[in-house]
Amino acid sequence: MDIMSWFIPFLLFLGIATPPVAGIYIADFLRYRSQGYDEQLLAQEPAIKWSTFVVWILGSLVGFLTANGVISLTMIPSLDSILVASLGYLALSRRPALLADKRAH
Repeated sequence: MDIMSWFIPFLLFLGIATPPVAGIYIADFLRYRSQGYDEQLLAQEPAIKWSTFVVWILGSLVGFLTANGVISLTMIPSLDSILVASLGYLALSRRPALLADKRAH
């Protein structure tokens, strides 16, 4: 099956598809949870946030385009994907209502 010929492309894929997840976590922490993650609030939030998946795919796409020389923001595909995912998350996310209620009290 010549699996070894797919190993390097697989690692490159992981290097581009994984960093946007870190960008999303960084943006979420800095914007909404700088005081830490509250397990009770997390349990009450939706389990799946579709906008986060959209941002992850967008960040991965930008990283892939940078890796192939189509576009270039920082010339580092992983960093490009982190930046795009972070900014996309900040643009598309809304403050969780439960977090807003907790801060109001």
